[in-house]
Amino acid sequence: MFTRKSSPAKASTKLPAGTQRLAVEALVDVSAIEGDVVKRKDGTYAALLEVEGEAFTLLTMDEQDLRIEAYGRVLTGLRDGRRIQVTRLVEPTNLSPLQDYFTEATTRAGAESALGQLAGAWNGVADRLSETLLSHVTIITVTGKTADDCREQAAEMLTLLSDNGFAAKQCDAERLGVILQTAYGSNPVPLETVLGGWTHEVRAHFDASERADKAHLPDVPKGKNKRGRREGDTTESGLRHAMPTLRDVLEPAVVLEKPGHLDLGGVFVATLVARTWPEQAHSGWLEWLYTFEEPGVRRRVSFHIESLMSSRVMADLRRRQVQLDAETRWSHKRGLREDLDIELGSEAIEFLRQEIGRGRQRMFLTTLMVTVMADRLDRLQESVTRLMQKAAGYQVKLFPLYLEESHGFRATMPLGTRPPLRNLPTRGIPTVAMATTFPFSAGEVLDPVGDVWGENESTGNLVVLDPHRFQAKHMVVVAKTRSGKSAAMKVLATQALFRPDEQVIVIDPSPPIDYERWTRWLGGTYAQFGPGSADGINPLEIMMPASMDRIDDSMRSPIRAKIAFAAELLGLMASQDGLSPEEQAAAEEVLTQCFANAGMPVSPVGSGMAEWATVRDPGGSSLIPQAKAAPTLTEVWEALSREPSLTSLALRIKPFVTGMFNMFAGSTTVDMTKQLVVFNVHNLIQGSSGKQHQAVAYAMISEYIRWRLAQSRRRTFVIVDEGHVMFQREDTAKFVSQLFRMAGKQGGRVALLTQGIVDIMGDPATGLKVPGLADARYCMENAGFKLLMRNDSDADIDLIMRTLGMTPSEGRAMKDAKHGQGILIIGDPSTGTRRAYLKMYIPPLLYPWITTKPEEVEYFRQQGVFRAIESPDTDKSWADMPLVTVGGA
Repeated sequence: MFTRKSSPAKASTKLPAGTQRLAVEALVDVSAIEGDVVKRKDGTYAALLEVEGEAFTLLTMDEQDLRIEAYGRVLTGLRDGRRIQVTRLVEPTNLSPLQDYFTEATTRAGAESALGQLAGAWNGVADRLSETLLSHVTIITVTGKTADDCREQAAEMLTLLSDNGFAAKQCDAERLGVILQTAYGSNPVPLETVLGGWTHEVRAHFDASERADKAHLPDVPKGKNKRGRREGDTTESGLRHAMPTLRDVLEPAVVLEKPGHLDLGGVFVATLVARTWPEQAHSGWLEWLYTFEEPGVRRRVSFHIESLMSSRVMADLRRRQVQLDAETRWSHKRGLREDLDIELGSEAIEFLRQEIGRGRQRMFLTTLMVTVMADRLDRLQESVTRLMQKAAGYQVKLFPLYLEESHGFRATMPLGTRPPLRNLPTRGIPTVAMATTFPFSAGEVLDPVGDVWGENESTGNLVVLDPHRFQAKHMVVVAKTRSGKSAAMKVLATQALFRPDEQVIVIDPSPPIDYERWTRWLGGTYAQFGPGSADGINPLEIMMPASMDRIDDSMRSPIRAKIAFAAELLGLMASQDGLSPEEQAAAEEVLTQCFANAGMPVSPVGSGMAEWATVRDPGGSSLIPQAKAAPTLTEVWEALSREPSLTSLALRIKPFVTGMFNMFAGSTTVDMTKQLVVFNVHNLIQGSSGKQHQAVAYAMISEYIRWRLAQSRRRTFVIVDEGHVMFQREDTAKFVSQLFRMAGKQGGRVALLTQGIVDIMGDPATGLKVPGLADARYCMENAGFKLLMRNDSDADIDLIMRTLGMTPSEGRAMKDAKHGQGILIIGDPSTGTRRAYLKMYIPPLLYPWITTKPEEVEYFRQQGVFRAIESPDTDKSWADMPLVTVGGA
């Protein structure tokens, strides 16, 4: 603290010259960031280890005890005299990149269009939440005298954490910059932007220039530099010194130390220290402190932990034991009743001696401090008062630091700094009690930019994910009917449309109420397959790829690949048992002849790539090559009918050619150029043959999409609703796994929706087997995102828990989940496994277009919401129709 100058006449209000600069410099303990370590002002180094959060609150009490025991083993593994700092940072969530992303999407789509208004709605959500959302981060800080010593200690701590099941990583330079800036009360900016690039190059140039000057130029008179110019001139060296440094980025603009708080230029700070806390600790006894939230208030809870030498602790315990024994003998001599406190203390000391002697526990000197930061002084004072009152209810006495505010602020910085504080309270705590203090923060699933899934109910934060930054992009959604899985997919698909380089294709078996209104409102193509439908696709069509690296191995001989698919398709149409060997051979001969008649003969074995030259239409454009027209299913059926040995086969597939299900018998009529395309097969799956017809339709559409993926120059998001039907046969299951392979190869992704995991993988516990098990396993193993929503099947929940390694409490969470809730598991080689208990968010503007509840649909229709797509004026595009604002919806 700095005092004012005074005189007998009057007190001066002006601070001594340089006082403010000294105050700022005294607060910042950082000298430089050297790679993954921080060089402190005193020349020592600190490494920050960020421990990834876990869904601790979803665990049972027994499971929580196991996690606490694991942290106890980490503490016990510390060397004698080693010091660490454990800090829980609660900082505001930076949603600025997300807001910029939605603003750009609004501009690109047009503010008056459906997509533009939806992007604006999401932007409004991000803007509203930017003032209240807080992120919880747990940092373990280790320190060393040199950078190598610090890195060695960090590696040891990471090994201890990893061996005990904690996911942790050492912060790199950029992450260090973000943590330090927010801890000093600043808005984080990328260090590479401020200090990297040309700034680094200019500094390096000037440094080299000065070294050359010192090496070759003689000394010059005082007051001039090596080049003969006076100091203070606008020289290259002066420019270098005027460029921003790390301290310029970190340090606040002003530091005013006042009794009870610091003023960091509009950010007000107070630090409290715990003088006492309960003798008996239990799991989660400090959760009230970690989750204490006030609007506009940030905080950090910091434990300074020093492991004591076991030999010294044992000697102290023996000395204390002798004292207690002496007091007991003194009482016996005088005939006094035994003191219960002495007896219990003696038993506790003996137990602790045995535990320390066996290496199962050790003792730690611990200090607990809390720093609170707010944007208004009155808000800070109110928060401090409430926090002290709440602490008192948990037998913890928190006291503010007076006249030592800057020291307290530095002590809670995650830098391992222990500034000299008067009467700093420390307490000896054994491992068991110390382990209960670990701040098990729930895992944040929050990318700077990406799709907004909803609310992370474990942390209160948003769940934002950029699917294209993950290696494993595919998704599996397991949920019962009416749990909200289709709505969740429409929310994600809508946001995928904000990216102009991404296309969405949906295979939908539901009634038109599920996807039709949403598709038409967004200006997409809604192809409805069923009796009398004018929409159709040719599953035998071959499409020229955008480039040969977009095809998979099965497409290298395109004509042979189509013939093999067509033979499988004929078997699927004919019966559940497929074709006999004789029928298979004869059908392949007919198909080969049909493609030859279309100008696409099969090339000899070993020259498959030559088939692409045969397939290409010589009359097409050289810039965008087209394939020749492929034979249709009608032409194949006519050829089969002319073969006496295949008359029975032709009769069995006739309903798909000339009957009620002939929408796949001709040429393609669906406009695939739209960014959103939905294939509805609801009318194909009705009646006793519904499952067979659905499998046929899915096989045709999956094959068509697979070739479309090769042709498209966009990344594609394919949604397969009710996909479990495909795994009831080996041949149809193969189409889904091929979609996974094809989309993954081209940077796209597939979402597979199923009502139960047993339906696609069987159940080893009951002996239930599924024909497509091998393909289902491939899909599950390559799905980086697994969304598990409400499920009331015990067999399904048990299999999910065994397959994905979930806890019983997570299984109960699935069973008790409400509409739109679920557990999101993200498993990726680059990021590891993360989980979040999720509640999907649907903007009010989007909700009327995706709800399937009849009463809500009727309400919105009466309100005129659907006039945009029900207008008789067919000359207007759906996307150009005016939107109706839903009042009170």
